[in-house]
Amino acid sequence: MKKFIKFILLFLVYLAAFLVIYFLILFFVFGKNEALKIENFKVWKNVQEKSFDEIVNNGLSIDDGSIISENEKQDRFYYDQLSDTAKTIYDVIVANRELINKGNETIPFNDGTFDDILMQKDGMSILSREYQCAVDSLRYDDVTWFYVDFTQMALKTVTYTRGSSKWFKVELGPAEENGSYIAEEYQTRSIEAVLETISDKKDEILENAEGTNYQKIKYVHDYLVDNISYDESYDLPDTRNIYGALISKQVVCEGYAKTFKYLMDELNIPCIIISGTATNSEEVNESHMWNYVELNGIWYSIDVTWDDPILINDGQISKESKYRYFCQGDNISVNHFISYTLTDTNKEYEYPTLYHKEI
Repeated sequence: MKKFIKFILLFLVYLAAFLVIYFLILFFVFGKNEALKIENFKVWKNVQEKSFDEIVNNGLSIDDGSIISENEKQDRFYYDQLSDTAKTIYDVIVANRELINKGNETIPFNDGTFDDILMQKDGMSILSREYQCAVDSLRYDDVTWFYVDFTQMALKTVTYTRGSSKWFKVELGPAEENGSYIAEEYQTRSIEAVLETISDKKDEILENAEGTNYQKIKYVHDYLVDNISYDESYDLPDTRNIYGALISKQVVCEGYAKTFKYLMDELNIPCIIISGTATNSEEVNESHMWNYVELNGIWYSIDVTWDDPILINDGQISKESKYRYFCQGDNISVNHFISYTLTDTNKEYEYPTLYHKEI
């Protein structure tokens, strides 16, 4: 009996020693790992909680209630840099929009409007160049003209002579007889219905755009990034315009930039379209389009396209990637390069100085 009791007591001692050693191992091995996991979680959480202002880092605060531009929409930025002749052509196009929407109407200019130019030896070449400058500027100032193919619109001139006198009649109409200057994909559609569809979508989107101009810019930026995808085929219908972005929701950079401009104009926030080239992540220089916006008298660059990278396997955009090109300054010039001409007219435009940001 004594031996049995001694055996039991010895067993309990060994069991207690085993349990002590076991729990010590758990504490020093697994307990330490759990502590590391908790610490790692804290580090991860701190990274995730990096504030919007820290990510964007442009000297502005998203919660600053004073960031409200007193300027109105910038819808004459390119117009203001035109010659008087190009401005006249631009103005006549805008004033006759209802006729132009029909697709084949002829728009007359007042007699004698271009006589001084057409009297010159290369007058028609000069006038054609001024026409191109006018429509280039119009397309950048007002992106709602996307359905007009200005390459199918032309200035037509008739020369009148009487003795030593000469004068000219100039009209704007289809480049080809019985042709249309409405883009082919819109020739069988109601232009008014198309524009109304876009306007309705615009109203739906901007219904929730509230706060300061800076907050509204962020709202529009986020909406486009979250709801539009990049057209990797580069040839979908409307891939370069606001219809493709707002209705079809698949566009290339031109569609992103023009849609951002369209929504900024509706919010009366100064915004312009910038075109040029950019060096992508693969070090390839490609044609590109982005925007400038103005806040409290200072201009910032914003590239919605590059803030919406193409994701693999349904991945998610990190905050750092989503706002990398949001309201930045001249630091964007390391990989974005402005083209100071819009087409081959050699007409050069001047652009605002961006916020200076140390790189």
